[in-house]
Amino acid sequence: MASDLLLADLAHSAPPRPLSGALSLSTLSGDLVPAPVAAQSLHGFQRPHQRRVGPCAAAAALLSGVALATTAGAATIGVTTFDSTTIGLPSTSVTAGPFPFGALGIEAKAGFSPGPVDVGVGGGTTFTLPSVSQGTVFTSADALTFGYSPFWTGSVKATSGISLSADLKWDIGPFSGSQNILSTSADATASGLTALGGALKDGNASDTDYTTKYGVAFNFVNPFPIFMEASLGATVQGHITQSVSWSPVAEYGFWWWADTDSLYNGTETLNWYGVTSGPLRYSFAGLTAPANTTDFLLNFIPGVRLEMPIGFDTTFGLDVGGFAQAKVFGATVAEAYFPLATASWNLANASFLYDPYWHANDVFSIPLEQNCTAIDPFTGQQTCSGFRVPAQKYALIVQGGYRGKPPSGPFAIPAPTFLPSSGFTDVIPLPFCVDTDTDPRCFDGIDDDRLGGDNPTITVTVTEVPEPGTLALVALGLVGAVSGRNRRR
Repeated sequence: MASDLLLADLAHSAPPRPLSGALSLSTLSGDLVPAPVAAQSLHGFQRPHQRRVGPCAAAAALLSGVALATTAGAATIGVTTFDSTTIGLPSTSVTAGPFPFGALGIEAKAGFSPGPVDVGVGGGTTFTLPSVSQGTVFTSADALTFGYSPFWTGSVKATSGISLSADLKWDIGPFSGSQNILSTSADATASGLTALGGALKDGNASDTDYTTKYGVAFNFVNPFPIFMEASLGATVQGHITQSVSWSPVAEYGFWWWADTDSLYNGTETLNWYGVTSGPLRYSFAGLTAPANTTDFLLNFIPGVRLEMPIGFDTTFGLDVGGFAQAKVFGATVAEAYFPLATASWNLANASFLYDPYWHANDVFSIPLEQNCTAIDPFTGQQTCSGFRVPAQKYALIVQGGYRGKPPSGPFAIPAPTFLPSSGFTDVIPLPFCVDTDTDPRCFDGIDDDRLGGDNPTITVTVTEVPEPGTLALVALGLVGAVSGRNRRR
């Protein structure tokens, strides 16, 4: 069992010496060291004041019966900080249009697959243990200083995709139909490093991916009984923008408890104390011996907590632009110029807290006893003040004192909310009247079946539009108008 111990600074007759570091026992003040109770969450999330760590390997036999004047100090315990996770978000779909008119326009459908988000961190933290000498007396004004040296690596990546289809739809008189304009997909990936040069850092990243842009030209001419013509020229393109942000904060500290065997069995009070920066100290203020004993062990398990809120945002945009009009007997009954970027949907305010924590497999234990005067032979009483490291015992590190990794906390992922913009509003042409000498009539719109008669001439052209495609918008719209006039002549 002796192989389970790491003894540091072994000496048979080492004299008592103060704690290592710039401050001696006499200069440490309880005001400098807060009581070792659980700290608030690094980002405002509540954390319990106690965590159960679980039993560690038996070492009670090693802590008694050893009569060496030994000092343990300048030893280290390492904590590896490797962890990774993948977060998935639910898929959904959106539909918009027809636009600009319900009876003549472009309708789009998109299958939306936000996420996943891949998060990973690596590295480790080395904790330097305080020097503890035999015979040292600790009072409530004293403290032990632990050193810590962290090194971090890590990354965040978020990927989302869309599958997009867009159709031209028309409902003019009794004639209706549709023509597919595009069926395609796009993916956007935003990624970044959560640590640089070994230190954690905030950050954000974004990426935008565009589908191919297509142009569509539509022409409709119906000569009898009521002369109608309609035309539309437009370009259609989709895009997806993925954004991710992160803000990591680490806390370095230890879980500690007092008992008689360095075995945590769930009945002792387990406390966490940590700092995000600056000195890491254990204060003896408030320390009491376990019940029914004057000799006990003060135990420490070094650990690291990480809290990293991650913001996730995905926006799908449908860019539609062009010109559309409908005429009856040459009189315009519906007309619209519609701009690009008329609709977008946002996966709004999705966020979660990535909060793993790690602990050492080793326990650092310091034997203590009540620091009491000799019993007065006349009064039979003695005075006790503070705690003393016994002369025949030593501080030690129990290797493998605690095994296994506590589970990470739950992720708080709100349900996605899709917010269509106001740009894709179904615009219905207003009622109109046809004033003829023999048969004046009024109609609800260009989709009124009473406008029908002979079979109309319908032409639809869909072409890929190279960038920049905006110059083609008006030309595509004018094709229908020119074609309609030529047919009338």
